[in-house]
Amino acid sequence: MRLAITESNVRWFYWLLLGIAALWMFLPIHIQLIGEESVYAVYLQKMLQTGDYVNAFFRPPLFLWVSSGLEKLFDFGAIEMPLRITSILSSLLASCFAALFAHKVFQKEHAGLVGALVFLTLAEIQCWYGWLGYADAMFLFFIFSSMVCVWLAAQFQKVHWYALAVLLINAAFFTKALTAYAFFITTLVVVVCAYQSWRFFLRPINLFLSLCIMVAPIVWAFLHGGSAEST
Repeated sequence: MRLAITESNVRWFYWLLLGIAALWMFLPIHIQLIGEESVYAVYLQKMLQTGDYVNAFFRPPLFLWVSSGLEKLFDFGAIEMPLRITSILSSLLASCFAALFAHKVFQKEHAGLVGALVFLTLAEIQCWYGWLGYADAMFLFFIFSSMVCVWLAAQFQKVHWYALAVLLINAAFFTKALTAYAFFITTLVVVVCAYQSWRFFLRPINLFLSLCIMVAPIVWAFLHGGSAEST
């Protein structure tokens, strides 16, 4: 009996591979803490015990906020679980933006599925940063998704994509550090030059949105009494 190769079969095959790649990331979730994971585990435990969600960690704490929310919701009983699940969910969300980017660039059937599959099967994602309980996976998600949105804004001249990019890059800062803005500004300069979209980004609404990229650092500095040492 020969299996007919149809568009439907190909689509389901890609979905099967995506499912395997996603589930594979959960396999090592119970192994002992590795490297910097122990740092995040200590501060997550401190955050949960003290109820101080602003000053318990020395960096912007969005990663720990999400992890603490998962721990309170599901009560895992093992401190590495919420940290690693947060990272895995961040990697899966990043793969969705990889799918969106591939679909918009190639305009081919299954391009989005292939883009997501390529992202999820990268060695760094599967074997290290994609599932370890560091802030890096969430940091990557917010930076990468903001870069995709900047490209979409320039390509299709849509303000809502740029607004989403600004929101995401603020979230990236709240996840880890100011270095997020280096990726954002570089991407903005490249796409403006590539698509000659100066007029679009010089619209008043987009100039206002550009100023809003610094909302997160200002809020963080205010929460810490103007101190920048935690960024």
